[in-house]
Amino acid sequence: MREFLAEMKFSARSIDAIWEPLFSGIQLTSSLEGSARLGSLILRCLILGPAAVPAAGMQAIPEQMALNLPPGSIRLGAEVVNLSGTEVSLSSGEVIEAGKVLLATDKTAGVRLLGGASDGSRSQWHAYFRSSEPPNESKAIHLLPAAQGPCRNVAIMSNVATEYAPEDETLIVAAGPTSSREPPVSAARVQLLETFGARSEEWELLTGPG
Repeated sequence: MREFLAEMKFSARSIDAIWEPLFSGIQLTSSLEGSARLGSLILRCLILGPAAVPAAGMQAIPEQMALNLPPGSIRLGAEVVNLSGTEVSLSSGEVIEAGKVLLATDKTAGVRLLGGASDGSRSQWHAYFRSSEPPNESKAIHLLPAAQGPCRNVAIMSNVATEYAPEDETLIVAAGPTSSREPPVSAARVQLLETFGARSEEWELLTGPG
């Protein structure tokens, strides 16, 4: 990925300061080790369409998608135990014959259903903070280089959607890829202090990274 960006004539400084934390946060990699093909797709999506979040929360997306579907077309709690072409076998013993099958699941289940060896999974930590005021008025994602600490991306969510926090309060989220089961809260606090100043020490941690 780094070679691809260099071929696109981006400077080493811009790659480290902008593209590394951006793609690291999206692809959940510790550095620019993702594929150039996927990176090109991500760049295209960011250029062609503005990013947004639903005012009612992320659950609003699947709910909106389900609104116009025929009754009974969505099954919850139906575990798929085997795929054979377009034949789907459920744990209940029922077998469904579909016109087409689209597999959209976690990596462990995908490997189990499709076969083959797993090359491991990628994890992310995140932490939500509450503040009495935003550190700035920006709606953009704040990109933090890897050399500065565990945070790759910081977003002031209530600047983007005021519905995400009560009136006179601010919701801030910090996130980054991780290979550890222990959340890097202390190191993240130091990085946030260096980035946003002393005001970040007053931010209240709402949830631990997950």
